[in-house]
Amino acid sequence: MYYFGKRTVTNTTMKEIVGLLDMVEKHPDILSKLREKKYTAKDTDKTFRIINYWESVGLLDNNRKSGSEGWRKFSMIDMVFMHLLAKLREFDFSIQKLKTVKEDLNAVITKDRVENGITILEYAYLRAVCAKNCGNTYFMLTPDGHTDYVTQKDILLMQALEEMPEGYIYINFNQLLSARVKLG
Repeated sequence: MYYFGKRTVTNTTMKEIVGLLDMVEKHPDILSKLREKKYTAKDTDKTFRIINYWESVGLLDNNRKSGSEGWRKFSMIDMVFMHLLAKLREFDFSIQKLKTVKEDLNAVITKDRVENGITILEYAYLRAVCAKNCGNTYFMLTPDGHTDYVTQKDILLMQALEEMPEGYIYINFNQLLSARVKLG
């Protein structure tokens, strides 16, 4: 068993993390494609009003050039995050809790050879899309909004070790992606 942040994870999870980081090291274009700002609000199922509000409260970054009134551009990761925000609003997550989610998912996983590392959200996306044979990826959320990705094996391990947080929820990220996000 290993510790990943504040939680215990299985050996399998650590191997998956290292494997995906190795893949990103060998194929840096993967991250650049995930981070490329090529989508507009029209590519989402969100209204301009919702997007403007999320930007005004700090949930979405304003990536327009200073003083520009041009179209916002979003990356695939931004698109996925917007779908996750919408799902969490169904659970009545407050704006403050959603900001905590954003902060947690933007935490960086690093490995010496991967320049700048990847965020938890990018890792979860790559795991869900590229490592389908590894089982589903979940986001585990505590009542205060703290978030992490977990696997079903990690959940079972935390239950066995009595490390499960009180009142948590988890969202199947694979299902969220397949139901809401056009992959490509």
